[in-house]
Amino acid sequence: MPFNMKHFFYIVILIFLSKLNSFAQEKDLLYIDNSFHEIFKANKVKKRTITTEKFEKGKTTIKYVENIQSFDTIGNLIKEREFYNADTTTGCISNFFYNSSQKLIKVEILWLDTKEWSLDKYQYNQDGKLILSCDYSKNYQSDEYVLDNCIKINYFQDNFNAVMTSKNDTINYFSKKGSKVYEYSVTGELECIWKNNRLICRLMDDNCYYKYNRLGQVEKAIIKDKDGELIRKVDFIYSNNLREKIIVYDKDKNITSVDIYEYDYY
Repeated sequence: MPFNMKHFFYIVILIFLSKLNSFAQEKDLLYIDNSFHEIFKANKVKKRTITTEKFEKGKTTIKYVENIQSFDTIGNLIKEREFYNADTTTGCISNFFYNSSQKLIKVEILWLDTKEWSLDKYQYNQDGKLILSCDYSKNYQSDEYVLDNCIKINYFQDNFNAVMTSKNDTINYFSKKGSKVYEYSVTGELECIWKNNRLICRLMDDNCYYKYNRLGQVEKAIIKDKDGELIRKVDFIYSNNLREKIIVYDKDKNITSVDIYEYDYY
């Protein structure tokens, strides 16, 4: 199986957040770091349902449940049912497992369209820092997982400076300057900028810029093309520190989609 860049991006986030308390993506939080479990615990969240509604010229084009997440009583995400669209036969089901320190150690995923399974495993050193991540897969006819890829992290003076595959192929380098950390590809291209331990800029196909609230939750995202032209803006709205809505606007300030977050409680 080819190298999974999405898996790698999760790993970069997990490395930072193994000792930090903030992360933001343009859409939803990646729970791989489990940074915000105390918020779910304090609010006694049992289930969260995310409904997506898309618009065109002010009219709804589609509305469907995108995600259903289940939490245990101490705020850990333990199960997730993700839908790709209104077709409830596609998507995936994920189960999450943690160690006694509430660090994520395993995610098992069933892909409903292919009936294949994925497994991600994470290892930490005695200081709680991520040192190894491996992803596995198996098809519906197999009883055993096959190793696809591993990523290992090298640290230098308490900061990681390179992310590598198990074959010692360096994937990304990191350089710290003051309060900022710069992430470079193996070819030397700048890909991300972090400031005060928060992702503030992601430079890939489009350039994404993030702003945060006092808890380290993303409040706004601005997406521009390579020429600096605005593509869209995203607002993240919270109530009682729980995400309530995500509203996406196009460059002309028209709403193109809204994600609604609804909660069930213990």
